[in-house]
Amino acid sequence: MSKAHRRGKDTERAVARLVGGKRVGWLGGEDVEHELFSFECKAHSGEPPRWLLDALEQARGHAGEKVPVVVHQYHRG
Repeated sequence: MSKAHRRGKDTERAVARLVGGKRVGWLGGEDVEHELFSFECKAHSGEPPRWLLDALEQARGHAGEKVPVVVHQYHRG
């Protein structure tokens, strides 16, 4: 198993633990099964875009004891 593949699986497990879901990524559908959300997990070694880091910092600043969440919606223009 490649390092990248293992990192992806580790990310899926961590997300499942965090949200109380179940890792089901090996089944070909969503990566983490949850009663309310459908999770697709991605892990990479490059730097995330600055706007994403800023959004996460803002969410963390407002979250208090809650889990910060950033939602991204892409618009083609």
